[in-house]
Amino acid sequence: MHYSSKIPFLRKSRQRAFTLVEVMIAVAIFAITLLGYLMGLFYLQRQNRAITQREIAMQKAVEITELFKNSTYTDIAYSTTALPKYLRRNSAGSWYTIWKIPENSSQWLTLPVEDVNPASASDPTVITNKLPDGAWTCNISTVTQGTTPSWSFRRVAVSVRWRLLAGRGNYQTVTSTTDISPNFSWL
Repeated sequence: MHYSSKIPFLRKSRQRAFTLVEVMIAVAIFAITLLGYLMGLFYLQRQNRAITQREIAMQKAVEITELFKNSTYTDIAYSTTALPKYLRRNSAGSWYTIWKIPENSSQWLTLPVEDVNPASASDPTVITNKLPDGAWTCNISTVTQGTTPSWSFRRVAVSVRWRLLAGRGNYQTVTSTTDISPNFSWL
């Protein structure tokens, strides 16, 4: 005689249940799905950060290009240690040393932030949280067009570089270019 027929809770235990293997497979599928979702979320977050950084860098490059446009034609030249050139004056009328033009096209200067964060206008610093290792440079060249009469203008290409993650990876770079001609007369 079987005891299971007389004891009701033993009869219920013989009903179909999930095996340990089935439970482990279900948990593994759930874990892989969750991992894939989290990896996709991390990828999208990183892409969003890259797009935001590129936008900020392009805004700074355009801002610096506009400062060159507001300079006189003769002041658009590389700085040298004997004769530094600056792009901007402060409210007192003296030159901001942070806005010194590079000495050559391979010199990268600290990227100022006073327009990004107005509270830092008295003490410009690097955009550390927005553009890690942010720096800028420019390539100034003189271009001559035409034969008779010919005219020259300065082409200024401002480049801003940064790293996606501070201290790691390759630099990302954006460039803004403008042409500046002197005031001249055809007569």
